[in-house]
Amino acid sequence: MSADAASTAAPRRFRWLQFSLRTLLLGMVVAALVFAWFRQRMEREGRIEKAVRLLALSPKPEDEHFDPVALVRAVNSLQALGKDDAIAALRRFVARHVAGKSQGDAPFGLLFVIPLAFSPIDPEDCRPEWIFTDEVDISVLSLNGRGVDIVMKDDLPLRAEKSGIRRIGAENWPAIIDWAEQRARLRGSPLRPPDDPVTVAHELSRHRYYDDWWWDSFQLQSMRAIADVLPVDETRNLSQLKAECRRLGIRWSEEKQEYVATKQKE
Repeated sequence: MSADAASTAAPRRFRWLQFSLRTLLLGMVVAALVFAWFRQRMEREGRIEKAVRLLALSPKPEDEHFDPVALVRAVNSLQALGKDDAIAALRRFVARHVAGKSQGDAPFGLLFVIPLAFSPIDPEDCRPEWIFTDEVDISVLSLNGRGVDIVMKDDLPLRAEKSGIRRIGAENWPAIIDWAEQRARLRGSPLRPPDDPVTVAHELSRHRYYDDWWWDSFQLQSMRAIADVLPVDETRNLSQLKAECRRLGIRWSEEKQEYVATKQKE
């Protein structure tokens, strides 16, 4: 074979490696779609896992240091997911934290989170675990037979322990979550606590449902809510506490899901 013939024959053996610009562009589009799908799935997984972590941190009825912000974060994490993923997060949380656990280690925080995150489609179809009482200015969530309420004013959930918290058997969490999935709707907007939780807590303590006896408990809870900005100091009276909140310009941050100071400390 001559040199010229060899030079023209050699490239034919590699013709299968050749492709058109159209094929290259099509391949890039397919790769981009696969990457976008994978990224979306990973982001969804991350949001669900974050909600599971916040559910684990949500306060139980009997927690000595009840933190309203932890409850708000857990509820809002579900609301942000949308109903299908919120249900997925609840099921994952229960599977991870309930199986093989004793009743004392059960996730009783869900007894607050689920009724605040979901409401029955039919108002008469509420679960027996919860009793709701609505007034013009407050909402009260009572855990049936447990001696504890969540009092809500301006989206600030405070715990009111009435006569010693009681435990009544083990909850059927799969059935409760099935109810939320099939017969309830996810709340349409996140909880947005007030910029001045101390004043709201004081107003609640003077509500006709309660009295000044509740002020110490409500005040402590409002101080825990802003503890990241203003450390808890039980020696402060109401006037001092309000003055400190004004000095720091304490406000609720929807982005951070916590209270922040808008003014620099002097």
